[in-house]
Amino acid sequence: MTTFIQGCGSGYVDPEKLKEVVGRWLNLDVELEQLEKEAKEQRAVLVAMQAQANSLASEVRVAQGDVTSAKDEAGSVKKEIADKQGEIDNIEAKIEEVTNEIEEIEQTFRTLREFGVECFACDTLVLMADNSTKRINEVQVGDRVLAYDSETGQNVAADVIATASGEADYFYVINGDLRVTPPHPFFTAEDKWVKIVDLKAGDKIKSFAGLNEITSIEKVNSKQRICNIRVRDFHNFYVSANGKDFYLAQE
Repeated sequence: MTTFIQGCGSGYVDPEKLKEVVGRWLNLDVELEQLEKEAKEQRAVLVAMQAQANSLASEVRVAQGDVTSAKDEAGSVKKEIADKQGEIDNIEAKIEEVTNEIEEIEQTFRTLREFGVECFACDTLVLMADNSTKRINEVQVGDRVLAYDSETGQNVAADVIATASGEADYFYVINGDLRVTPPHPFFTAEDKWVKIVDLKAGDKIKSFAGLNEITSIEKVNSKQRICNIRVRDFHNFYVSANGKDFYLAQE
């Protein structure tokens, strides 16, 4: 299940999406409880059947009368045990499947909380790990982007683990083309993450090529469809509006 969240923009969360996720989560909890109860009951039946098989096996060994009949009965019980074990295996596989889905839904809620309201225009280009580019609204979970390791000062490949989209009521334009929402942090020449609303013309921010000077920041009061991605471990990636200047931004 791919994590896709309606969660960025001016605090926007799609209520229908949230309702759907919550409903599925609650249903899965009930389903998991029922499956675990059924598995427990089936395991108890299996223990009883195994005890019966052991008893029959002993009867076969000591039988003075119809040994063949006792062996046949023991064989029948063993087959029933094998069938019962198959049922239990199927239930346990379903339990694992439901548990994994619950974990993914819980990750969805964590992502909803953590994404905040920092996003980009959906046609913003992202620099991928192989140095190709992809529109941010086309980046998928499992893709690898180029990120920056601030501890080593090196660019590294990093996995995309979630995507998000929404709508902003207004946004900022950096250097005439890069459209971002107000809280979005960029990495400055002082090795600090600074929100776009706290930057000004003349400040320098990290880019793939080194440092780029901000020549203009303009606020635009217009609705804008916006997107974001979540990156494993490093939580940053390079973005560009023109395919030339790639700025390092936090997710």
